[in-house]
Amino acid sequence: MNVSVILATFEGCNAKQINSADFFEEVLKAAADAGSFTILHTYIHPFSPQGLTGAAVLAESHITLHSWPETGTLFIDLATCSGEEATWAAFEKICELVEHQSVRPQSLQCPSRPAPPPLSLITHRNELK
Repeated sequence: MNVSVILATFEGCNAKQINSADFFEEVLKAAADAGSFTILHTYIHPFSPQGLTGAAVLAESHITLHSWPETGTLFIDLATCSGEEATWAAFEKICELVEHQSVRPQSLQCPSRPAPPPLSLITHRNELK
């Protein structure tokens, strides 16, 4: 299994839009639909006097949104095990919905790694030294 991760900062965002819990719900659902992901749970937390954090826990991993309306900034963290194409489809949907002047995405691919050896094998190797 490979994990595809996109981190992005959106700047010049519409402050009213990125301070709306209803808008965050819409973005999380639309992004999940675009990537064909399964939402297990969503949560939106408002901050005072402004700003939101929203998260969708997916069967495939997660989507999080963090806003700073006072600076027009939105940060997203999107990680899935559904492949790069599905992850980018979700990211592109977020780009379509969020009014912004610029976006700086970073993409990471985390290849699967073989399982570590059993603890008993590690202990046995250390005893042989």
